[in-house]
Amino acid sequence: MCRYVVEFAEYSCHHQYPLRRHMVDCNRSWCALSGSHSRVPHDHTRCATQMNPDLNLIMPGNSHPQPCNPCRGLPAIPGNGASATHTDQNGFTSDDSDSDDSGDPESDISGQSGSEDEESDV
Repeated sequence: MCRYVVEFAEYSCHHQYPLRRHMVDCNRSWCALSGSHSRVPHDHTRCATQMNPDLNLIMPGNSHPQPCNPCRGLPAIPGNGASATHTDQNGFTSDDSDSDDSGDPESDISGQSGSEDEESDV
């Protein structure tokens, strides 16, 4: 079954905020969500129709030595004090832009560039 990988930013205050979400295709013919799902007529009652749970990761480049904005008394922004993703009433995460249609597998849904060189110590 397919799943989403969600990348988080973590700050020295231990707060974590989601940054990006990427769909990972399981490539199984019996998964109705996969691009490899069998196109031959078949009994779909045996096909997987739900996503696996999200895989949440904190990448080394998203681990920050300073506290998050709210802990420093600064306004929250997506990825720093506010989530860059949204959870619907069914518990599924989504983002402001569909990262699957962006064409860039490393697209950043926070609206910020992915470069850590642009961070400043405020």
